Parts: sequence; structure tokens; C-alpha cells
Amino acid sequence: MRNISVLILTFLLCVPLFTSFPCKAAIVWSDNFDDGNYDGWTVQNGTFTVEDGVLKTGPGNLNIISCQSYGPSSGTWSFDLLATGWTVVYFVGNSQQDLVIVFTGQYYYVERINVVDNSYSSAKFPGKASAWQHLNITRNLDGRICVYSNGTLVADYVDSTYVPPPDFFEFYSTGGEAAIDNIVVSDTVDIQPPSVPFYMQPWFIPSIAAVAVVIVVTVVLLMRKK
Repeated sequence: MRNISVLILTFLLCVPLFTSFPCKAAIVWSDNFDDGNYDGWTVQNGTFTVEDGVLKTGPGNLNIISCQSYGPSSGTWSFDLLATGWTVVYFVGNSQQDLVIVFTGQYYYVERINVVDNSYSSAKFPGKASAWQHLNITRNLDGRICVYSNGTLVADYVDSTYVPPPDFFEFYSTGGEAAIDNIVVSDTVDIQPPSVPFYMQPWFIPSIAAVAVVIVVTVVLLMRKK
């Protein structure tokens, strides 16, 4: 009995220690171009170079490069991005639904694009032209997408549409010389988002509908009594 009690006590003491530390990110693949090349990537159009451990686009009007991507369509995508002109990163690319981040002007857009019918959902957040930004994009199993720019949460929205696992990761830019570096993809949500606002909770819309029905019924009954 004494040995069992010691084991139970040890377990109870260890559980808080384990739960106090976040789970280690399960990295699916990464590339920091420190090897001086972009082996494993395929140039679809234009030219690319690796300079000082950074993948840069050439001076042409359209530069596209992609590589095979793995893992589920939920997790964390991190990379440093220097956006110029019109710059796009397909962080989940496949033949049905794409998840992309687009830079144009002074704004970024994170979008889900239906490849079949070109429908989409998106969220917009401010960005700064010709300046490096460290971006972290998380997507959980419920379709909640959060974008962090230099550590600050700048976009938070939910799109529960099913997105198949990715086939490719793509980077392209039109105009100017854009660059990307320190790409890390994991299949875990490595940055826990803030609590979901009440209006984004799944119970909110049904509750509003129920209240509306009650009000309508109440009004009808009162009118009948008169």
C-alpha cells in the first residue's frame, strides 16, 4: 500500500509539471536556404537565386517557385517574408482548396480559395511594403486561422470549409525583388490563439435565432389577446 501511495503521489506531482510546458512542435519540413541553393524546389517561371541564405526572386515580371509539401491542412506555417509588388505564398496548395497569403499595396490577405469555382473567404490586415516580416500562420481543426506578424496577432477568422492536405508550397511575386526565408511547417498549432470572441462561438447564432423566435411568438400571442 505504501508503494502504491508513493506512485500515486508522484503521478499527481508530475502531471502539473508536464501540463505547464507546451507540446513540442512536430516539424513536417523546413528550409532556411543556408546550404546556398534551392534544391528540392521547382522554378515554374522566372528566375530565383539564393543569396546570404535567403531565397530571392529575379527582376522579371513573374517569378514562381514551388516545392512538395507534406502534413495536414491544420498546423503552423512560419516564414520570413520580404514582399514587393504582388507577392503570394500558397502555404497549403492542392487541386481543390488553397490556403494563401497575398501581399499587395499596404495590406496582406489570408484567403481560402476554391480552385473549382473560384469562391473564397478572406481576412485583411495591414503590412508594410519593402520590409521583412516574420509571419506565423496557424489553422486548427475547426478552421480557425490566425496570422501573427512579428509576434502580433493581426488576423483571426474562422472558415470551417474542408481543406484537403497540401500537395505543394508555392512562392511567387510580380514586380520588384521579393524574398522568403526560414520556412518551418509543423502539424501542430504552436501558438495558442486568444479565447474565441462570443460572437464567434458556435452557440451564438443559434441562440440569436432562438431569441428571435421567442420574441416573434410572444408578440403574436400578445396581439391575439388584444
